[in-house]
Formats: sequence, structure tokens, C-alpha cells
Amino acid sequence: MPIQSEISAIPDLDHLVFLRARAQGHHFPVHCHDTYVIQLIERGADWCKVNGQIAREQEVFFHIPMSAHAGGNMPGKRLAYSAVYPSTDLAKSIGFIRRPAEFGCGSFVTQNPNLIQLASEILSPLKSSESALAKLIREFLDHAFIQSQSDTLAWTKAPLSAKMARARNYLDKNFKEGVTIDELSDHCSISKYHLIRQFKRQFKRQFGITPRQFMISQRVGLARRLLALGATISNAAIDSGFFDQSHMTRSFKKVTGYSPGRFVRRR
Repeated sequence: MPIQSEISAIPDLDHLVFLRARAQGHHFPVHCHDTYVIQLIERGADWCKVNGQIAREQEVFFHIPMSAHAGGNMPGKRLAYSAVYPSTDLAKSIGFIRRPAEFGCGSFVTQNPNLIQLASEILSPLKSSESALAKLIREFLDHAFIQSQSDTLAWTKAPLSAKMARARNYLDKNFKEGVTIDELSDHCSISKYHLIRQFKRQFKRQFGITPRQFMISQRVGLARRLLALGATISNAAIDSGFFDQSHMTRSFKKVTGYSPGRFVRRR
């Protein structure tokens, strides 16, 4: 199999997902998560197609919520990693007051030896106390925020135009129903042809992701939250905006690396 995984979730930490994965020849499409991502590379290397960064053995990839990324194992290298996906609500509950928008960049690699050791001790066994996981998450978020402000990482981007910002907010609120170009152009009061040009010039350059990829990622995130709360796969598919269960399963596996059924059967 190109990717194998072990999954658990901790209800008392806002259904924190805890994942170990082994991949060979697997590549993720451009996507984003509605959570933070702390990913410890244990073997091989992972790469981020959107910004070209590479996380090698005993390094950590960090992604803020809705930061677009894509990647997989490097050619000829087997990838093994452990990861946790803390929600913004969990981050607030353990005392992290910064918002994702305050980070200077969206995805980057950290090589801090103390954090690497802490991540290895806590993530590699796929089991740890809630207090240890909370400590790991809080320390990583604090470190990641400081690192993201450095001159070498912080990005400088022109702000979105008012109409593109309006389009982004509309997609964020209506991803379940699906949004057509005609509908979005009406909402933003511009022609659909101008809207398409602006998406190519601004939206994808700003977020590293197309509107369609953005909506699919949002739906997968919602489906995973619903499944964690006990929803059936078929109900989660409909309630998160997918056409049917098979449509959700394909998208879910592309984004997460495992199927909804595998997530439901998690330990």
C-alpha cells in the first residue's frame, strides 16, 4: 500500500486527531486543514509543493489553519511521520491567544532540538497523556509564532482587493452548499470573466489554492469533525456538502491519507 496509518482521537482535547503514517510513492494534492498541523518526520523526507520547503528526518513541518500545502515522500525515500491536528479552540483552551492570521507565514520547517526531542518522546509512541500533549502543542505554537515572524520566513503579500476578500469570505461561509462562478460573481458584483482572472492573479497567489480545492478541504475538515462526534459516514457526507458517500470518501482520503471508515475505526 502507498500509505498506511494508525489513528486515534482524544475527545477531551477537542477530538484531537493523533496520526502515525508510513508512505511510499504517495503524494497529497493541494489542500488545507481547518486545524494546526504539527508533523514530526521520523524517516525520509516530506516536501511542500506550495512553498518548496522540505522537512527531513528529525525535523517538524508546521502548518497554520487553512494554509495550503501539498507533498509526499521524496523520490526513492520511504516517509514515516507522526502528527497531531490541534483545533483553534483547543489552542485557546490551553492558553495560546494568537490567531492564525497573526502568523508571519503559513507552512514552515522547524529544527529546534528541544522541540524535536519533545515531539519524539510524545508523538512517536502514538500514546501519551493529555497533559503531555497539551504541553507539546502549547510549546510548539509559541515557538512557531516566534519563528514565523523572522525576516527569513515572514511573507510580504499585497492585500486582497475588497472584492476578492468578499469572495473569500463567501466561500468560507458557503462551502457546504457549493458555490458556482456565476453565483460568486453576482455576490461580488463583477462579471464572471473578470472574477476568474482575479482568482488567477490574486486568490491562488495569495492562498496557494484554488476556490474548488479550498471548498473541498473545508468539507473534509467538517466531515472529520462530524465523524469524531459519532455521525455515520453517509450522514457526514451529506451534512458536509458532498454529493454522496463515495464522493466524500475519495476526497477525504486524498486530503488526509486515510479513509473515513479507517477514521471511524480508530483506536
